[in-house]
Amino acid sequence: KAITKKLSNPLSKKILNPEETFYNLESKDFDLNSNKKDIEKEIRKFRKKMEIAAKNLDFLIAAKYRDEIKKLKKILKSKY
Repeated sequence: KAITKKLSNPLSKKILNPEETFYNLESKDFDLNSNKKDIEKEIRKFRKKMEIAAKNLDFLIAAKYRDEIKKLKKILKSKY
């Protein structure tokens, strides 16, 4: 007798909370007066989302997160 197992589509898995909009790339408005800890927290959040997008083979979204991370790092570099 063969073993049957239902296979799920790995590309359709949702890793984030259902109420969280994954494609929402809006970040807080950071400038040179922003707190360093807040900027670093936003960078960590975007890096995590970027890695999830890459795992889900959504490279365009991952690249957008990468670009946002670069912008935030540039603010940190110019400030500190």
